Amino acid sequence: MDLFRISIFGFRIYHTPNVHNINSYRVESVPGHLDSGIYVFSAALLALQGLLQQPSDHASPSRRPLRHLEARNMIKIIGIDPGLSATGIGVVTGKGLLVHAYSYGTIHTSKDITLPHRLDKIYSKLTEILQKEHPDHMVVEDVFSLNNYPKSGILLGKVTGVLLLAGFKAGVSVSEVAVREAKKVLTGNGRATKQQLEKAVRKKLNLIDPIKPYHASDALGLALIGLYRYG
Repeated sequence: MDLFRISIFGFRIYHTPNVHNINSYRVESVPGHLDSGIYVFSAALLALQGLLQQPSDHASPSRRPLRHLEARNMIKIIGIDPGLSATGIGVVTGKGLLVHAYSYGTIHTSKDITLPHRLDKIYSKLTEILQKEHPDHMVVEDVFSLNNYPKSGILLGKVTGVLLLAGFKAGVSVSEVAVREAKKVLTGNGRATKQQLEKAVRKKLNLIDPIKPYHASDALGLALIGLYRYG
């Protein structure tokens, strides 16, 4: 008999403790959700394992169960790393420095379709996510432009525009964070590489396996910054 069930980013996770008090989990995808074209990896299973495990005298503070974190005091932040080919999405729920659950993924568009079509797809998929997740705040990476690649900056500006519009239409407050500021907050180095940033985000979430792609790890980092500032 399932003790409880939760759904995060298109996955249902069931928990059933056995007679030996060992937690058992079952993961099922929600029918139709993955047909939206959004590739999402749900990390809620790891969060649940940390949430439900028995306290240990040898447990480090970063791995202690979060059972004391009351749901009504938590907030949900969505971080977004703009990109025309792949826009990173990261969702974090928690309070202050404590993370209760998180999910991440990307919205992909094909170079074989027109620019307006690609922008419409990004807008539509993000709108769908915002309607399902109901975040309290959205953090978007601020657009920057390189002198050698001015066209890339213009394209990023167009993508960011539809992202900001989607947040406004969904009634979600939005803030923008410069990439160097994000790197400084998360790694202590404003010139950190994407690899270093991913490693820092992974460490803060107690993950062992790398977070892929980098768009997703960047988005998770932005969501963490939002949690630290507004949670």
